[in-house]
Amino acid sequence: MRKVCILMSTYNGQKYLKEQIDSLLCQNDVEITIIVRDDGSSDKTEEFLKSYSDKGLIYIKGENVGVANSFMELIVNAPMADYYAFCDQDDVWDNNKLFEAVRIMESDERNAKLPVMYYSNVKVVNEKLELIKISDINEKYNNLKTVLLSNNAIGCTVVFNAILLEKIRLYRPKYIYMHDWWIYLVCLSIKGKVYFDQNAYINYRQHGSNCVGFATKKRNIRNALFTKAECIVNKMANELLKGYGAYMCNEEREIVETVAKYNQKAIYKIRLLRDDAFYKTRGIGLLVEKIAVLRNRK
Repeated sequence: MRKVCILMSTYNGQKYLKEQIDSLLCQNDVEITIIVRDDGSSDKTEEFLKSYSDKGLIYIKGENVGVANSFMELIVNAPMADYYAFCDQDDVWDNNKLFEAVRIMESDERNAKLPVMYYSNVKVVNEKLELIKISDINEKYNNLKTVLLSNNAIGCTVVFNAILLEKIRLYRPKYIYMHDWWIYLVCLSIKGKVYFDQNAYINYRQHGSNCVGFATKKRNIRNALFTKAECIVNKMANELLKGYGAYMCNEEREIVETVAKYNQKAIYKIRLLRDDAFYKTRGIGLLVEKIAVLRNRK
């Protein structure tokens, strides 16, 4: 039976935690450890988490550093396991969620020597766990070029092996936008294997307090053209080069350099504008993305 360490960051999450943690404890055919780092909650989250200590939940009290850095702290301090799974505080998992992830990652015996990551679709639900829709992630965007500009994975579905965990621990970036996006990029940039499962094993709860939800097209356009330029993808590409450039093959290094240096040299900007493989969107969405590149806003 494979050992899976579940990594959860909480923040004022007491309302939905019982349903989530109970669903984790019901996982079938895997041996789980649950590590929870609280990111400075002011409600009764800490008190609730301590009540589960007799069920094997390990609780870490932390200062508020934000969701991405809180998960990175969990990665740094995670105990030995075969696999690691990111977990949100407000969802509900099917009892075969982790078993299916492990089964798929072990479908090829060659993966035992590679960094491997898994992600899947989700069942989008409302506060009462009533189904809204099944997410419809497009597997064709599961490649380094596209993921450099746009994360294709829903973080709470991500599971990865111990080899990838050790690679992540080699370098602590000064800047990341989200933890799941970062490990996804690291895995792809060093020739790791990434699996997408079209099935959904998580009730992905949408409510007014979600830290991250589904972005709308209007919001994406507004962010690309009018809001303050954070240059998220440019910063993360530069961090990738600093931390993992020495581990990349020439092809991957050239792809990452295109995004990392597009705002410095015209040759990289032209390459990024000409190659539509970097972009998920088409039509007006693609035009907006390229305008953002022209304006050094990516």
